[in-house]
Amino acid sequence: MLLLLHPEREYSITELAEACGVTHTAIVREVDRLVVGGILDDRRVGRNRLVKSRSRSGRCSRTLCLSSPGSARLILRILGGSLQR
Repeated sequence: MLLLLHPEREYSITELAEACGVTHTAIVREVDRLVVGGILDDRRVGRNRLVKSRSRSGRCSRTLCLSSPGSARLILRILGGSLQR
C-alpha cells in the first residue's frame, strides 16, 4: 500500500519490510505477485531490488485494497488512524 500512496518513489525490499513490520520473505512474496499482476514494476541495482507502483495516479482501486491481506490495518497505521467499530 505504501507504494500506491507514493507512486513516484522506488523502495527497496528492506525499506518495505521495515515500514510494514513484516519479514523480508513476506515482502518478496507479495512483490512477486504484484509484479506478475501488473501492479508494480521492479528493477535491480546491484544486489538491491527496487520496486514502485506502475500507476502514476497514486489511486488504488477498492478491489486491490480489499484483496490485500491486512491492508486496512496497514493503511490506518501509515495514516495514523485506528480501527474502530
